[in-house]
Amino acid sequence: MRRVIENKEAAPSHNKWTMDEESALVRMKAKHVSIKETALCILKDQHKQDLFATFRAISLAEKEAFIKEMTEFEKEGMKNVLDKGNQEEDGDKEAKI
Repeated sequence: MRRVIENKEAAPSHNKWTMDEESALVRMKAKHVSIKETALCILKDQHKQDLFATFRAISLAEKEAFIKEMTEFEKEGMKNVLDKGNQEEDGDKEAKI
C-alpha cells in the first residue's frame, strides 16, 4: 500500500464478484446458524472444559478455597446487580464498581 501511495501508482485491481460467489452468499444468508455453532460459543465451551479439568486436578483444599471464593464472588455480583438496579430506580446514573 505504501508503495502505491509513494509512487503514485494505481491501486491494484480486485477480482470482480462472480455469480458463484453471489449464490454462495445468498445461501449463507438464508441458512440458520445456531449460537452453538459460533466461534464464541465454541471457545466458551472450551474454557469451561479447561476449568473443569483444572478443578479435577487440584487438591481438596484448593477446591474448597476455590468454591468459597466463587460463592463469595457470586454473592457480591448479585449484590452489585441489585445495587445498580436500585440506583437506576432512584435516578442515580453512577453505578457502583
